[in-house]
Amino acid sequence: MNDKRALSKPVLVIDIPGHEKLRFLFLSWEQQLGGIVFVVDAAAFSRNFRQVAEYLYDVLSNEHVVQGRVPVLVACNKSDLPDAQPAHRVQSTLEAELYVDLGFFFFFFC
Repeated sequence: MNDKRALSKPVLVIDIPGHEKLRFLFLSWEQQLGGIVFVVDAAAFSRNFRQVAEYLYDVLSNEHVVQGRVPVLVACNKSDLPDAQPAHRVQSTLEAELYVDLGFFFFFFC
């Protein structure tokens, strides 16, 4: 890529914690989204997969995400820990929990 303008375009990254009491912060930025990286704790996933799926559903079904066709990347962190779930299990569990066609493709990265 030889276009220096594309390489120098600033990107604003906002880190919103997944804790239930702080999820309202997502609404402060929803109209300005260019993309979402939804990070899943692979080590704690087996204990809280339903809460993770519910929050991911809320994000994926958000009006601004749907209408803006905002790309979503689901990433697993802490995958190096012994009790971490492998990416394929996180993916299949979330897909089974959501089982709703919202017009999104899931991309998992661990």
